[in-house]
Amino acid sequence: MARKKKRKGVVRRKSNRYRVSPEIKRERRKRTLLLAGYVCGFLVAVFIVSSVFVLGYRYLITTPYLRINAIEVQGCRQLSAQQVIRLSGVHVGQNLLAVNLKKIRKRIEINPWVEGVIINRVIPDKLVIEIEEKNPVALVQLRKKYLVDSRGKLIVPVKNTEGFRDRNYLVLTGLNEKEVLARGGVPADVYDQFRQFIAIGGSNGNWFDLGEIKEVRWDPLNGLILSYGASDMVIKLGKGSFSLKFSMLRRVMGEISRRNIDEQVKEIDLRCSPRVYISKKHANHLVSG
Repeated sequence: MARKKKRKGVVRRKSNRYRVSPEIKRERRKRTLLLAGYVCGFLVAVFIVSSVFVLGYRYLITTPYLRINAIEVQGCRQLSAQQVIRLSGVHVGQNLLAVNLKKIRKRIEINPWVEGVIINRVIPDKLVIEIEEKNPVALVQLRKKYLVDSRGKLIVPVKNTEGFRDRNYLVLTGLNEKEVLARGGVPADVYDQFRQFIAIGGSNGNWFDLGEIKEVRWDPLNGLILSYGASDMVIKLGKGSFSLKFSMLRRVMGEISRRNIDEQVKEIDLRCSPRVYISKKHANHLVSG
């Protein structure tokens, strides 16, 4: 039987076995419209809520009810409240919510006296600025005298210290000025020795008068060297073991006072404690501990 010849240029289409019923089409159309309605509703809700927030925020930052009527400054010792307010850049009449607390804090922290700042809003009309000032504990003699805090960091030169209250600060000398200025303070190892000396010397039965110390000199090899009393007696403390050294010094100073030879003693060397070397103006003596 002869095969049927395919007709050139004719493409046979397969019949569609899966025709979509009108009901399914209507259901799909319904779902699409419902989804579009949900999306539009959500967008409208977002727009309304955003508008409420924007309008509410604008109202809050412009309402006279939240204008600043009082600026309270706490924690001042060296600085005055007016100085802190000027540094903050805030003034009465500004909106309490409109002021940027972070920027205010940064402006105040520029002052070298300021260690830290906490700022709080007190609704409806008060701004509270609490500052923590650096606590000066000593002076460092470079070309100028600088106050230093409890960590040995430079605060300000003494002659430029506005409101500085004169106190009997110990003066630390013998430091490398270039190094100290570059670090912004006394090298940590040196200041640790100085801090221990102050802590132990000031609490050693209150017998040792730190106010009689005219100078505390740092020597890289010999450690701390004091100039003490009216006769400028030299006391070589050295490095470390200050509890033992002050105990020995107490005994030696008691003996010197008992013999009434304060003016004759030139130097007391405690670097090799428990041995103590006493140098008089005309002779040397060794006192063993």
